[in-house]
Amino acid sequence: LKELCFDCPPGITALPASVSHLAGLVRLSITSDHLLHLPEELGALHALESFCLLAPLVASLPSSLGDRSNLRKLELEECSALASVPESIGRLLKLTQFKACGSDVLPSLPATLCHCTSLEILEISLASLARLPEEIGQLQGLRLLKIWFCPEVEELPASITRLSSLERLSLALCSVQLPEDLGDLSNLTSLDLDTINLSRLPSVLPQLSRLRRLEISRFNPRFALPETVNLLSALEHLVLLGLRSLQSLPGSIGQLQRLQTLKLEGCASLRGLPESLRLSFLPQDMHRLTSLQKITLTGCPAIRQLPASLARCPSLVRICIFSCPGLTDLPEEIRHLVEGEEGEEDEEDEEGEEGEEGEEGEEGEEEGEEEGEDDRSVGEVEGDKSDGEHDDDGSEEDE
Repeated sequence: LKELCFDCPPGITALPASVSHLAGLVRLSITSDHLLHLPEELGALHALESFCLLAPLVASLPSSLGDRSNLRKLELEECSALASVPESIGRLLKLTQFKACGSDVLPSLPATLCHCTSLEILEISLASLARLPEEIGQLQGLRLLKIWFCPEVEELPASITRLSSLERLSLALCSVQLPEDLGDLSNLTSLDLDTINLSRLPSVLPQLSRLRRLEISRFNPRFALPETVNLLSALEHLVLLGLRSLQSLPGSIGQLQRLQTLKLEGCASLRGLPESLRLSFLPQDMHRLTSLQKITLTGCPAIRQLPASLARCPSLVRICIFSCPGLTDLPEEIRHLVEGEEGEEDEEDEEGEEGEEGEEGEEGEEEGEEEGEDDRSVGEVEGDKSDGEHDDDGSEEDE
């Protein structure tokens, strides 16, 4: 037997010690709402490479788990009673993926986790976690670091900027401050920030010369994008979600020559994108974004107009707009790109015209119906280009 997915039936609170007889077991997944503990005999599974546990009543892991020298993947999900992770985890020198989420009582991760130098993916979601291991910078092979719903974590270890292989950093529902030397993460290609209490991004952000994706969601009401955003020369995807107080974007955004996707959603105070991206409209020089294929506008009621110059964006293929009631009219030059609410309206107009040609006596009625539909808001601007976004994401790689 090489793979065992065990969904424990009610009444079973412990695994039998005989599980150690499965000497050839490579992948083990255990799901149980009743399991209370795991046997030390798990350490005898010498061939084990992947262990996934979903057990809300298990309070600890056997220290023998660290004897599994071939273990590459360890996932602890919805283990809400888990109060500790054994120090022996530091002996898992082949471990490439570690995920711990759902515990309400785990205050810290063992410092020995930083000895797992083969680790490439680290995902943490622990409501009671107070801090991350100080020597996390030793994980030189780490490519993805995802920290979400860790409200007690107030700062990231200073050593985090030594993660020279880190490609994706995702922080959500945390109170952390970003380190000012974030720019030292020279291989970072994706930065996702969700519900972080920041009013500004680190001034060194432009040093992230390989950053291709930047997503910012539900930030501090005072948050504003810096004018230096144009220095992110590799940026391809810019996503702004739920920034309800954001009123404008920096004019320098028009200099992002590689930008392929611009998505704005729930930015209720945004009046437009500058004339080099200036408020109350999208800038006339948007056509300078020669790689732009997708723009998304959703829930931006203050925007009143879009520039006709969008028609000169050579890569732009589709415009969809939703929940932007201020956008009641679009320049003729870009109407053929519009889909979504506005695009549906155009189709209905065409059907109405065909009906008028076929039924002379109903012209006035159909014209009235078309006029009644002109009040529709238009919404999202999108051009299909493979985002390469969440791949990941998680798993990452994008998202």
